[in-house]
Amino acid sequence: ISGLLSKSKGWNLDINGLVPLGILVKNIDIMESIQGNVSLSSQVRGEIFNPEIFGQAKIDDVSFNLTVGDIILGADSIKGGINFSGNKIEIENIQGELADGTFILRGQAESIFSKDDRLINLYLDGRNMKVEPVDGLFIDLSSSLALGIQRGIPVLLRGNVEIEEAVYENAVNLETLVKAVSDYIKNGLWARSKALSAERLSGVMADIHVASKGGMLLDTNVLQAEFLGDLHIQSD
Repeated sequence: ISGLLSKSKGWNLDINGLVPLGILVKNIDIMESIQGNVSLSSQVRGEIFNPEIFGQAKIDDVSFNLTVGDIILGADSIKGGINFSGNKIEIENIQGELADGTFILRGQAESIFSKDDRLINLYLDGRNMKVEPVDGLFIDLSSSLALGIQRGIPVLLRGNVEIEEAVYENAVNLETLVKAVSDYIKNGLWARSKALSAERLSGVMADIHVASKGGMLLDTNVLQAEFLGDLHIQSD
């Protein structure tokens, strides 16, 4: 890091080198661990409370684990780039492995230091991700989701989720199964800290289409069946 930073003259810094991402663990409640570095080649210019950033950041072979409720979500082999241009940020196809599948993240952000004009659009495509929301229930899914954040408009999460395959194998109480799956879907709109205290994500709207063309199998001591599914989730 070289240059000048002062209240009167603002930012005039050059930042180059590797940033260890392990420092994020203490600042993000749901972050259990993170490994890897980000390579920075950037310049920061402008007023003290309204800086502009130019340059790029490169991500190579980063991995992390998040804890959301009782679920541990891990991602590996993450790589990609982020470009900075004044008050704009462009995420260029950050990709990696997630839940035994793959993902690609892209998007743009503008006026990130302004509370009034901030605009963020993120797009996440996932393929063949495998999750186990409750014991004995295994789901293989793909998704295409978009997240939009803009002042004066509720945060909107929208897109499509396709269930490639789902299998439930267990001795089962049907009432318990229905309640468990319902609770899991509902809890997707809640954030949990390490202490497992839930806080509502206020102002978040969802518009998600969940579909399965087949391959949803139920194999229990009381019933064997195959299901199709088509569900539209909307919430405010």
